[in-house]
Amino acid sequence: MVTIASDGFDFKLIEDEFKLLTKIGNEYKIRHHETDKIEVSKSKHIDYLFFRMLSLIDLCIKSINEK
Repeated sequence: MVTIASDGFDFKLIEDEFKLLTKIGNEYKIRHHETDKIEVSKSKHIDYLFFRMLSLIDLCIKSINEK
């Protein structure tokens, strides 16, 4: 997916974004059933993480549709 999403752009940047967002998902309390994670309590931070992930998903969808 990284190769498709980074076509004509910076592969390392997109790869790092995937890795960082995965790390955030694994370390922070994103899923309701996890109790041993760091809680994100301020809506401005929740919004930031949401839109960052949404942007990556949007890039992937657009890249797939171009293929």
